[in-house]
Amino acid sequence: MPRLRVRQALALGTLLLLFSGPGRGWANHAASQSPSTIGLLAIDANPSGNTATSLGPVDGCARLEPGSIYNVDYVVDAVPQDRPMIGFDVEIRYDPSLFEAVNVDDHLLLAAVGAYSPLASLSDTLPDSDGKLRISVLDTASSTDPQANVESGAGVLARVAFRAKSPGISKIAIGLDQDPLLYPLVLDTQDEMILADRLSTASLAVGEDCPPVTTEPEIIDLGPTNQEIIAGNPSLGPTPATRGVPGQSGAAGGASGQTAGRSPAPTGTGGRSSPSDAGSPNGDDGTDTWLIALLAALVALGLAAAGAGWYFYCRSRPSPPGP
Repeated sequence: MPRLRVRQALALGTLLLLFSGPGRGWANHAASQSPSTIGLLAIDANPSGNTATSLGPVDGCARLEPGSIYNVDYVVDAVPQDRPMIGFDVEIRYDPSLFEAVNVDDHLLLAAVGAYSPLASLSDTLPDSDGKLRISVLDTASSTDPQANVESGAGVLARVAFRAKSPGISKIAIGLDQDPLLYPLVLDTQDEMILADRLSTASLAVGEDCPPVTTEPEIIDLGPTNQEIIAGNPSLGPTPATRGVPGQSGAAGGASGQTAGRSPAPTGTGGRSSPSDAGSPNGDDGTDTWLIALLAALVALGLAAAGAGWYFYCRSRPSPPGP
């Protein structure tokens, strides 16, 4: 399996965190990562029991009539409390001969706490009728110092409205492929993707009743996929016992706080070298130089370039045709 391509997204997240305000530098969130995962990412065919921050039962199928417009929810059972999120990216697949997507509402869980400032024009243009709807949202108001304007727990990530075009039954699925890798991305405040343990697929029946086999959600175990991802990206897995204290900067948690897309410290000490260490020619381990370069790039490019980076990251992952 090819190495997971999240470097662009992680770099973008870092740029946005630095942009959002003072005291938001790399060292402020360089502690080692939690291994917490999301239990379930699902398509809920009946959103009537859901709110932005709570879920009813996850239904596997719903009936609608030709010409009608019907909502389904893309939900999460619980974003880990120790890994609140700042954005997500997903591909929703459907049968384009039966449906077209006409609206997406992402002002739900991601907008539940404090201000909400999503980057615009990241998701696919609506109406979408090619069977693959990409939804990409990054909240630029998210803050980690202290953790404010960030969300965790259960809720609805996006509510998608489909228009039924003709009779038939279609799965509404979360895009997942192994080569090239397509995975539903949820970013935490350390610009890391949060792995999910399971995915759930639903169905919509147009002009006919739901078959009995579709009444319960179709569950996909991501355990094997996650093990392959971690094997190619070890920093996404559990970290060693010598983890630093969350939020601590400096030497403690230096190497153990390393994440996919971040540059390791050149020294062998796992963190910032002391003045007596034989570091870089500038008298440090190169981390400060890297940060200064990053800040300079931020000033030069600005938020618009960051948005473009996220956009091209989302587009860099080709996927096969929908179901």
